[in-house]
Amino acid sequence: MDRLVGRVYRVKEKGFFFVETPDGRSIYIHVKNILGKRIVVQVDDVFTFDLRDSTKNPGKIEGYNAIRISKAPSATSITSEAL
Repeated sequence: MDRLVGRVYRVKEKGFFFVETPDGRSIYIHVKNILGKRIVVQVDDVFTFDLRDSTKNPGKIEGYNAIRISKAPSATSITSEAL
């Protein structure tokens, strides 16, 4: 199965977040399912990931082997294009 891509639209305090795929699906991912070093997840980050049956919610799916491929722009940053 091909890896999916999704943009973070909601981040929860308990270590999980939701991404929306280009086809409109909402996918749950827990931070433990992110590969590599520990990161801070923010709304508008973009991840690639695989799907599997949820380990905690039978009958639902979750993202795993997640990799951030694009970091959300900082709300405090400014670029020359904005001037």
